Amino acid sequence: MAKEEILYLKIKELVLLLLHTEAAETILELYSFLFTPQKASIAGVVESHLYSNLSLEQMAFLSGQSLSTFKREFKKYFEDTPASYIRNKRMKKAADLLRHTSLTVSEISFQIGYEDSSYFSRLFQRKFNILPSDYRKSNQ
Repeated sequence: MAKEEILYLKIKELVLLLLHTEAAETILELYSFLFTPQKASIAGVVESHLYSNLSLEQMAFLSGQSLSTFKREFKKYFEDTPASYIRNKRMKKAADLLRHTSLTVSEISFQIGYEDSSYFSRLFQRKFNILPSDYRKSNQ
């Protein structure tokens, strides 16, 4: 344990010394990058799995965090709850697919991460006040 504490103090001392050199700006950028990986990690995990049927627990695991920490950091980074953010992104993608493809509502539902097309249709109607099939007709 003492070795780890000494190592920590030596690294801290090194960083402080480097901040007094001509490379201080670069060191600050590196320091900032090293100590904000959670945000990048959360963003990367969410964006990579936005349209897959992963649970929040699974996303938290992939980002190396507990569920409660993941939710808290998610809210800080995206300024929205995970459920709301993911649902809004999926609905936006669904609207785009309905306008620009000939995929069926069921295919779109599955493609954006919903296995139940009826549930997807209810969410879509709640968001846009129109059924997906009617949305497609009105936007062709």
